[in-house]
Amino acid sequence: MTPTGILQLDRVLGGFLSGDAHVIVFDDVYVKTSFMARVITSASSKKGLTVYLDLDTAFTVHLQHGIIRVDRPEDLLVYTPDSAELDGVMAEVCSMRLSERDLIIFDSVTAFQNVRGSTTDASTLNRKIGVYLALLQDLGARYRATILITTMLRSRKIGTGPTETWFSSPSGGRVLKKQKGIMLSLKREDTKVLAEILKHPDRAREGSRLYLPLPLLLS
Repeated sequence: MTPTGILQLDRVLGGFLSGDAHVIVFDDVYVKTSFMARVITSASSKKGLTVYLDLDTAFTVHLQHGIIRVDRPEDLLVYTPDSAELDGVMAEVCSMRLSERDLIIFDSVTAFQNVRGSTTDASTLNRKIGVYLALLQDLGARYRATILITTMLRSRKIGTGPTETWFSSPSGGRVLKKQKGIMLSLKREDTKVLAEILKHPDRAREGSRLYLPLPLLLS
């Protein structure tokens, strides 16, 4: 089990279970990179390896500029593949021998869609991301490693005129709902972050909500 590193959230969430693939939905890039840094630091306390597939490069940029930090950076392996390199990087990661202490992060489904979406039709794109996530889920199950998959909320307009409204949903929604682990939403609201458990293997935890002070995630 990998804790988030935020005690209030871990009490409600119970941490990310080893051997499963878990989904985290964000609406703010800074919250995303800061939260992932907290999880990585938590995982490093067990002296495990973190493999980070940074498709949108936000985590890498924030780390390089000191905006976020992690403990034991020597245990962090970051890939920033472009579209042409991604298949090779996935093959390399999926051939690794891992342990229950290790953490694999795929960041993010949204970035994958942006990178591949300009040259690939939607159905092919969904099949491809489905294959990638299935490979990662199999890797986690094989070695009892923890897999974290991030995605960003996207807004789209529905209706016109007086009936016009905006609807937000996570990129890759249908594919992500097939994952067996936790689905956690973290939405920024001014100086707070609303954490909501959208799905959990322990059904009693589903629907739980709590507000976290923004500085708590960024500290």
